Amino acid sequence: MAAARLRGFEEDLNLHGTQFATLLSIFYVGYVSTQVPSNIFLNYTGRPSLYLPACMVVWGVVRWAVFVPPDGSECP
Repeated sequence: MAAARLRGFEEDLNLHGTQFATLLSIFYVGYVSTQVPSNIFLNYTGRPSLYLPACMVVWGVVRWAVFVPPDGSECP
């Protein structure tokens, strides 16, 4: 995030004042709240060779579901 800030992240998104700090706090809360359960589950399964591809498939399905229009029409 520091590198993005140096490259003009704030100007690109038109952030002012403490908006960048707020955005960074929201990012880290989400990051920590998902990493801890993920690492616990990974330690429980003990198979990163299955866990990581499964995460990729689940993420692909989520992204596909977000992309598909609700009325079933084709995307532009």
